[in-house]
Amino acid sequence: MSCFYHVGLVHDMDPAQAWKEALGRSTLDAQEFLVRVAQAGVLFDGRPLCVHRQPIFLTEEKVQAFARILAAFHSAVRKAKACLLDDGLGADSLAAAMGLSAEERELASIDPGHPSASTISRIDTFCPDGHPWILELNAESPTGIGYSDALTTLLREDPIFADVGPFGGFRSADAALRALLETYSEWGGKGSPRLAIVDFLDVPTRSDFHLLADGFERYEVACPLVDPRDLRFEGGVLQGPDGPIDLVYRRLLVRDIVERPRDCAALLAAYRAGAICMVNSLRTPLLHSKGLFALLHSELLRPQLSPAELKVIREHVPFTAMLGPMGPLSPPDLHDRLLSNPADWALKPCSSSGGQGVVLGRDCTPEAWKQALEQQGLVVQRFVPEWTQPFPNALNNYEAETCLVDLDPFLIRGRLAGFMCRLSQTAPVNVARGAHIVPVFVSSGEVE
Repeated sequence: MSCFYHVGLVHDMDPAQAWKEALGRSTLDAQEFLVRVAQAGVLFDGRPLCVHRQPIFLTEEKVQAFARILAAFHSAVRKAKACLLDDGLGADSLAAAMGLSAEERELASIDPGHPSASTISRIDTFCPDGHPWILELNAESPTGIGYSDALTTLLREDPIFADVGPFGGFRSADAALRALLETYSEWGGKGSPRLAIVDFLDVPTRSDFHLLADGFERYEVACPLVDPRDLRFEGGVLQGPDGPIDLVYRRLLVRDIVERPRDCAALLAAYRAGAICMVNSLRTPLLHSKGLFALLHSELLRPQLSPAELKVIREHVPFTAMLGPMGPLSPPDLHDRLLSNPADWALKPCSSSGGQGVVLGRDCTPEAWKQALEQQGLVVQRFVPEWTQPFPNALNNYEAETCLVDLDPFLIRGRLAGFMCRLSQTAPVNVARGAHIVPVFVSSGEVE
């Protein structure tokens, strides 16, 4: 169950340039490409999620560098999680200081029966001048594995690939399935689990669920999609429309469980009773909070980190602190630094998603910035410049447009397992705000 395709580059030309020239020779028109994207199921709320008929290319060396950085980052995050659990999850805890609500802390206190808080996660990075900066950890329930695998297949079957390839690629669903099965075994499960993907089935990313289930079925693992409202917990067994479930791939957000308790009651009851193995567990808010990055940069955690972990945090995680009263996650001179150089900073809510509530100091008047700093429940993070590249847009007959590039590695059981790449004309780069995605191909040649 390998998640990586064979790598090989048969042209000396830069692969992006070779692809661009082959696109100019292609007889497949832009509208037909968009039809193929839709037929492949790469849809967000019904709209094609890929409109750029070109992958982004990384060299083998760059992928290996990412793998090393993420391994050290993951090790540091595990130590941060242990620190949070050891500190307790009460009202005066570090977890509370990081913005976790009382409900989130109570859910995090439940022993999931296995050691991982976030078995399947996604890292959001910018790479200005080729240097990776880790901006966020999506530890909750990351979207994109199904989409990215489907687009990798689609562009591998594109006539351009036959012209200028072959290139390497990833099947991240393979790594996700392996992680689910290994976690189930750690939980104490025996034999073949009865697996289901659980989320509200009217969410705009529902196509990603179907693509994941299709990927699992390549290994004869059935994986029905189940709405939490259709679950029942009876006689110590979680029941779905298709029968018993003992392994849940949770795409449902913790926020949904907190805000819609009646709809999620059966799922939560089964989890509390230890009747199901849930991946990811309900400890994800400990890692999904952007306050985690403040903890990674704090003096509190420093003595527990190895030189390699400290180096990765220093060189690849932009400085982050909690905005608010001085404490272990907020340096005493922070407010003065923020006021003196607003353009160097970004404000982010601790627990939001989809780019909601992000404020860039460079876009604010001095008065607006001062007012923004009075908000609660925010982290402040050193601003990282955007990374841009040109891509051909099928909505404009393959006219090249300069896009902001957000490169998002999948971190599965602590190891790099592929990428999602988002493109946008404007920041923040988020699919819910109109961004599109392209697959990542790996070459052995030069890539700028």
